[in-house]
Amino acid sequence: MSTIDMADLQRRVDENVAALYAGEDLPHQFTEEESLALRPKRSHGFGIQPDGEIMHCGTALMDKSRLQIALWNDTMRIEAGFLPHMTPEEIREMRRSEMEHQQKEQADSALWASNVEVVLFRAKVVLLAIALAALWWFFVR
Repeated sequence: MSTIDMADLQRRVDENVAALYAGEDLPHQFTEEESLALRPKRSHGFGIQPDGEIMHCGTALMDKSRLQIALWNDTMRIEAGFLPHMTPEEIREMRRSEMEHQQKEQADSALWASNVEVVLFRAKVVLLAIALAALWWFFVR
């Protein structure tokens, strides 16, 4: 029976999580004994379960993208001694997809803002014309 250096194990877990977020291959593989040492002993409700299932609270997922949720899930899995579900290639692909989506949203937002500016300018012109017509009517009368 060997003893596990938990500080070293936690350092390797942190390095694996950093590699996950960087979209790289995990630098460390854990032995069965190390994996078991990391696993939760009982279910605490939300989070990672002893069998590797992940339970979320709905409010925890609000305003999170698919990539953020997937990275969060895989981080919890690594921290509990399980292998992540996503490969580095899948993470990189999701990042590219999310960046394209964000760029499209920013372009749409910029277009919407410019359309609002045009509408406001036209409204100002119409109001100015009405004011001039009212002044003309007031002084001519």
